[in-house]
Amino acid sequence: MEPQKTIIVCSRHALLVAGFKALVAEPGDLIVSICSDPEQLAPYLARLHLSGEPPDLILIDVSSGITLHFLSELKSFAPNAGIILWIDGISPEFIRHAISSGVLGVLPRDASIDLSMQCISRVSAGQLWLDSEMSQRLLCTRAVKLSPRERQLVTLLTQGLRNKEIAWRMKITEGTAKAYLSRLFQKTGAADRFELAVFVLTNLEIDPSTCAPQSGPVFSFFPTPVC
Repeated sequence: MEPQKTIIVCSRHALLVAGFKALVAEPGDLIVSICSDPEQLAPYLARLHLSGEPPDLILIDVSSGITLHFLSELKSFAPNAGIILWIDGISPEFIRHAISSGVLGVLPRDASIDLSMQCISRVSAGQLWLDSEMSQRLLCTRAVKLSPRERQLVTLLTQGLRNKEIAWRMKITEGTAKAYLSRLFQKTGAADRFELAVFVLTNLEIDPSTCAPQSGPVFSFFPTPVC
């Protein structure tokens, strides 16, 4: 008889966790540990690692403010654990990088019990699992790698700033800003500033820390791309 697998569920949503435990984990013969504070997850994993009792699976609610750096740090404490992201709305670009960081499963928070169990089963076996919608979004999204300065520029672009304003914020000349934009048009296939902004908002996770704007909002929503 195989030993029971253990899963750590990290989420601040107590009701969501309770439902997962009762409907998915316990019927799936999983031993559940709950971490309601994401900031305590890494220290908790470190203690388990030292005690020789690492978890088999980790389910992380991305709405709790999870970053790619955070995910990479977790893998150092639980290198053999299958990490599953519990998502609501998230950019395909973030998912690409998360998978590169070692994430094996991406599970919508409104997924059915059957799909949730499928995800747990596949990730437990060390296999990648994505639902069909997320797979389609990844297939429909261009893989575009931007430098830190290019990310800074597109963040400012999505705020509706003109070239002169972008140049002032980035402390570069207006000509250099235009050169950056020209290169971004080539990378993304966008025909103009509007198409570039739409592509960025649709496919890339905009990080406000890259530019620290003095005024105006930074957009962070991710519509579903259309092939």
